[in-house]
Amino acid sequence: MKLKKNPNADLRKNSSLYFVIGLCLMLFITWRAIEWKSYEKTNFDYQALDVNTEEDDDIPITEQINKHVKKHFRYPEIAQEMGIQGRVLTTFIIDKDGTINNIQMRGPDKNLEVEVKRIISLLPQMIPGKQRGRPVRVPFSIPITFRLQ
Repeated sequence: MKLKKNPNADLRKNSSLYFVIGLCLMLFITWRAIEWKSYEKTNFDYQALDVNTEEDDDIPITEQINKHVKKHFRYPEIAQEMGIQGRVLTTFIIDKDGTINNIQMRGPDKNLEVEVKRIISLLPQMIPGKQRGRPVRVPFSIPITFRLQ
């Protein structure tokens, strides 16, 4: 039997390749259509903005906390006898009403961490942080270094 068609002109030879290319092209177009973002175009009147009305946030002074730590600091006797020293990192949250919550410590020894927790729990009522005029919770961290002399 004699073939009537030219074998080089057979389109079914690469049909799977054409199918995969078309599939990838449609997948790309669909992905771009889903990710398309449109924004409303509004004209801002820069004269209407009053930059001077924003309140400046007061930066809390940490000297008072350092004074508190120095005043109430007692080196644990067990840690002194064992020669334990190092830095204890403590983080806590000053709540909306100024109370201290969620005290977390990380240090070289449990005895040092207990002392830091005692010092931080003795902190007086704090002034809560404010954001846009409203009191907010503020995370705070203090490193306390225990050093033997």
